[in-house]
Amino acid sequence: MENKENQESTECKEKKPQDKMTTSTIDKASFEKAYQEAIFSRKQESFNNFQSWEAKRKLLAQNHKNITNNMMTRIEKKLEWIDAGIDSVIKFFRDRIAQEESYVKIMTQGLPQLGKAFSHETHPEIFGNIAKAMTACDEYHKKQSQNSATMAKFISSNILDNLIISSEKEYRKKLDKIRDPVIDAKKKVTAVGQEIAKVSQKYNKLYEELQKKGKATDKEKDLFKKELECVIVGQEELKVIKAFAKSSMEFLNEVVKYLIVRLANIQKALTLYFQKCAEIYGKNASNIDGVIKIFGSFKSDSDIEQYFAVQNTFSQEEIQYFIERSGKSEIGYGEVYHVLVNLSTVK
Repeated sequence: MENKENQESTECKEKKPQDKMTTSTIDKASFEKAYQEAIFSRKQESFNNFQSWEAKRKLLAQNHKNITNNMMTRIEKKLEWIDAGIDSVIKFFRDRIAQEESYVKIMTQGLPQLGKAFSHETHPEIFGNIAKAMTACDEYHKKQSQNSATMAKFISSNILDNLIISSEKEYRKKLDKIRDPVIDAKKKVTAVGQEIAKVSQKYNKLYEELQKKGKATDKEKDLFKKELECVIVGQEELKVIKAFAKSSMEFLNEVVKYLIVRLANIQKALTLYFQKCAEIYGKNASNIDGVIKIFGSFKSDSDIEQYFAVQNTFSQEEIQYFIERSGKSEIGYGEVYHVLVNLSTVK
């Protein structure tokens, strides 16, 4: 009897581990399933959060790129318009030189001398009065040719060479110097944009691969690295866009200064020209004093500043964007700079 009880006790002891193993096996399978579901859920949540963050960052970056690009395009068009106007002034003066020099050539080489035509060698007393009048005519046109020569030389030396052309050459050098940082900054924006496209494509591709496998793999770490790489490159894009905007704003600021000087030089050149006309031809000729007064009345600084004012450089949609981003109802270049250059990261 005792042996039987001992046998049953032994059998019970042998069965308990087996039952425990079965329970443990079921728990492990359930845990594995829950573990995989948790991983995929967390991965999906992380992916969605990142995609949402990246969408906001891309929108912010694109808005600022577009505004800065638009600003630079409009500035360049304004410069082209002013260049065309100044080129017309230069052409005017060069044509005036050609006219005066042509007149000098005709007067000194091609025009018949009327005094000699009516100077009678045998009876000079007969046609003395008309010969004297004709000689006076010749002297008048000789004086006019001298005036033309003086005017041509004045325009060439005092107006073109020493004022307009010299200042234009200096302006071109300065413009190229301040434009180079803008060009370099824009190239960096383009390069980083291409890099973002590459890393985003790799990240999305890896995520799709992991989703298809349906279980956790060693590539989970690679996905995190790709996501981190996207974040780093995305932040770098915002950084180079800020630099692009900053260099563009600095370019605009310097351009306005240069253009004020350029327009002032044109104003001075035309004033000098009409003053010389008054000196040579007389002040009463064609109301020269009135013309000189008009050229002295306009202000190159106020005209240029108004031409490049915020409302004349940005669209209404862009100005509204500045209002929303800055929280200000009135937008000047201080607010524009704050919005474009102090570009905050996406939260």
